[in-house]
Amino acid sequence: KIALTDAGVYADNAKITFTVEEYVGGGIKTPYFYFVFNNDTVQWSYRIDATLGIVLEKSEVKLLSSLQKSKRKGVAYCHA
Repeated sequence: KIALTDAGVYADNAKITFTVEEYVGGGIKTPYFYFVFNNDTVQWSYRIDATLGIVLEKSEVKLLSSLQKSKRKGVAYCHA
């Protein structure tokens, strides 16, 4: 909920797919949860402090649509 709210998609009715949900806590000073999720347009990565529930690190990357991927493959094929 923390990562989805921070990304601004918690209240969205958009389809969210989690691709990574991992707890990292073995022998480190600050255990955290690592999440990677997307809505087919944007992919977010989050590290959430497992004790305090605060965002430690986050990133956002725009994903290519199927049409954009097809165009790139076509351009790469034409240049080959």
